[in-house]
Amino acid sequence: MKDDVIKPRVERSVSIHSKFGERILSENNIRREIEELKCRISSTKKVMDELGVTEECRKCASRTGSCCGKGIENRYSEAILLINLMLGVKLPMERETDGCFFLGEKGCKLIAREVLCVNYLCDKITQNIELDRLIKLQNVAGEELDKLFQLINKINLVLRGFGND
Repeated sequence: MKDDVIKPRVERSVSIHSKFGERILSENNIRREIEELKCRISSTKKVMDELGVTEECRKCASRTGSCCGKGIENRYSEAILLINLMLGVKLPMERETDGCFFLGEKGCKLIAREVLCVNYLCDKITQNIELDRLIKLQNVAGEELDKLFQLINKINLVLRGFGND
């Protein structure tokens, strides 16, 4: 599978960020929203770390994992990639592994991730974590994804307002 879907999105996101990044951040409270998203992502990561999900996913992705398989990157919109750039992520320009374009040796290179990448838990994980702890994780992840959804909508609205700038 060629990277002909994701590479142009990465390139466009980098271009938009370099041309309009500061302007976007100054619009519609987006800078504050980015900080709120960062806090929610941190909360999700903390719970995932506590439950051992992060480590299990990292090990699985480096072995045989299908969750981080090639093609998952095609779910990523320019808006999510732009959010990652605003969070300080250096987006890769080439695939490093046989898996997802954004998968590196230490796991996912992105901070803000697609719904599937945040929310999906395989049977191996769900069978080894108590239900109340899974519910806690899903609630925290839901707050992250809700904020991400709101931010994507705001960014898309701002970008539409720029027109052909």
